[in-house]
Amino acid sequence: MKVDIVSIEQIEVGKRFREDYGDMGMLKESIKNEGIIQPLAVCIGSNGKYELLAGGRRFRACTELDIKEVPIRVYDKDMTELEKRSIELMENIIRKDLSWIEANDLKEAIHNLQQQIYGVKRPNVQGGWSTKDTADLFGIDRSTLASDLKL
Repeated sequence: MKVDIVSIEQIEVGKRFREDYGDMGMLKESIKNEGIIQPLAVCIGSNGKYELLAGGRRFRACTELDIKEVPIRVYDKDMTELEKRSIELMENIIRKDLSWIEANDLKEAIHNLQQQIYGVKRPNVQGGWSTKDTADLFGIDRSTLASDLKL
């Protein structure tokens, strides 16, 4: 395998088993702020273009953000259809979601870090970071975030 950066136009998506990509807002915001953390997994297709194996949500987010180049991890051997689908499956079901405690701890840490960076938002003062800003960042209601932070 090798890692490279290529034009997004060199990647063909093909048939994906995940059809519902859900809310893309948080992912797009993350890509705008931090870039693509995990490269897209591809192999070399029969037409010489790259065939997307894993990373459909990231690919779609980049397309919607009009990002021209993306990092890729290239599987450079001939792959059977079974091997290709196995990679897609592994990325989508093997990863472990955070427990609710871990997720809440992470939300709190991010909220606190944002306040360290931007300051605490105060009435009638320009700038700062509030729980509403953190809730918006996560795409959740402010009251939901407040409950999560209390836990």
